[in-house]
Amino acid sequence: MSTHQPRTTPGPPSTAGPDEWRAIQEAAQRLGLDVGEEILDGGSPARVHRARTAEGTELVLKVLTAASGAVDGHDLSSFRGKREQIALIRRAAPQLGAHYLPVLDSIEGSGWAACTTPYYPSRDLAACLREGPDRTRRFFAHHDAVVHGMFVHGYGTRSVPAPADHLPEVNLGRFLRRLPVLARRLPEVAAADELVINDRRCVAPARLLQHLSDEHAALLRRLAPPRLMFPAHGDANVRNILVGRAAGTGTDDGPQVHSETAARAHPETAARAHPETDARAHPVTDARARPVTDAPADPVTDYRIIDPRGSVDHWDPVYDLAKTLFSLTVWDPALRLGFAVDGATVHGTPRYRVGFRRPVYPGYRSAAHGFLPYLEGSEISGLLDGDPGWRQRLLLTHDLHVLAEAPCRLSDLKPKPDAEGRCTPPEELALGHYLMGTLLLDDLVRQLTGPAEPDVDRHLALVTGGPGRETGS
Repeated sequence: MSTHQPRTTPGPPSTAGPDEWRAIQEAAQRLGLDVGEEILDGGSPARVHRARTAEGTELVLKVLTAASGAVDGHDLSSFRGKREQIALIRRAAPQLGAHYLPVLDSIEGSGWAACTTPYYPSRDLAACLREGPDRTRRFFAHHDAVVHGMFVHGYGTRSVPAPADHLPEVNLGRFLRRLPVLARRLPEVAAADELVINDRRCVAPARLLQHLSDEHAALLRRLAPPRLMFPAHGDANVRNILVGRAAGTGTDDGPQVHSETAARAHPETAARAHPETDARAHPVTDARARPVTDAPADPVTDYRIIDPRGSVDHWDPVYDLAKTLFSLTVWDPALRLGFAVDGATVHGTPRYRVGFRRPVYPGYRSAAHGFLPYLEGSEISGLLDGDPGWRQRLLLTHDLHVLAEAPCRLSDLKPKPDAEGRCTPPEELALGHYLMGTLLLDDLVRQLTGPAEPDVDRHLALVTGGPGRETGS
């Protein structure tokens, strides 16, 4: 009989609230884990800590507690669904499943759920882009491997006809269903019919989407996906795709962060501060645990995938492509750099200026503006044959991701330090996403309902500043 007594004391104090901390302690006790330092990266409300088994195996413990007002995707149902989706992928799409980081344990308590996963030495998909614009080719080389696995051997393995209402119900409806969460915390902005953002007068998103549905239903039908495909992921942001240390480093790939201290001191160039991506981490060797994966360790294709959407329903792969683009244009820069927002309501109209606190990484801008041309020359183009609206649907979905992220930011209470160590309040991140999303959607609807094809570079430049110049506060 083991005499090991789980501990929850190593590392700095957790920022978790009392209910969250009780759940963490109970999960650790039941799993026989010593819980160490809290990991503050990531975009969900789940609490993540370093952990170690009695035998010394290093794991990550992830615990989510039920919270009122949590948006879809941040709830316990979605948390539970991730394991079901990963099991389906590993069973039905084994070539993709080999790249998924496995869930080792999954338990539940009163109002909480928890899981453990192995360490995996890696960096997030976009880490090379933070080193400079000359790393864009490396980023797309890594993404080619992801396309081959996630899209060709995942999404491409099955398809079903898409329901006629998929685009308005899923893509448009997701933001509209979340809007009440935003309205409770930012009522003045969320209730406005018009906003002036960066000197541009914009129609409020809810009003604009209603107009799009009522007056341009034929346009939405043209943009809609003709088919849905195997649920290969559903939340493919750059932090959910992990490039192996061998693939993400080398003589031409810049410095690798080897300590949490360095990561906090230089977050703009740090590896993802997460046990699944820590450069010091190592795969599970504990006898009770399955191998990290069966995927080969190739210098380019060594990557792992985490945190799918949490649903086994068929899905539109363009949704995931738009999520990756959104990571490069707004989401990841916002979490790493913070927003610079200034404004007030004048004569009943909110007037704001919004940007990032520091110039956006040139590599991000270069990759974002090269993303669509890259996709058109990749294996994706064959997968989307017979889907003529996919390019415009990608832009629309990208803009809706920015908007839908605004209420999401209110669910995640973990500190979000910028490059100078200043923590960005959840309300500020929510407001910044809403303002940038409003700016983007207003522009895109004007372009989509106009006589010409949308100008992609002009559109994305509203938030990136364009591929060739820097934008900041």
